[in-house]
Amino acid sequence: RFIINISYRYVRQSKTMKKHLIGKTDGLKRTEVKEVIKRENDFLTELSSLLGSDSAKLLDVTEWSEDVSIINDVVDWLGFENCKFNSIVHENNGALGEGFGHDNTTILD
Repeated sequence: RFIINISYRYVRQSKTMKKHLIGKTDGLKRTEVKEVIKRENDFLTELSSLLGSDSAKLLDVTEWSEDVSIINDVVDWLGFENCKFNSIVHENNGALGEGFGHDNTTILD
């Protein structure tokens, strides 16, 4: 099974790519990087579709990072029993540079 993660936060993702993926984005303008991201997302979306829902799960980070129930659906899809996340810990807090921390917006009751 494949978990395929994409992001539709093109502006934020293009800034991150320009800053951290040296070599891949050299000489590209931010708008060109956004086009690269869109093409990659299109490819991954098509790949997920070709693999089918039994073999692939397409996730959008803009959704699952704010809704832990999406992660729990993936856990169920993978076949884990009696396993549930109550919250999501963010390993990288993006451009804020604050490292990692607990995201209180995703706690399940």
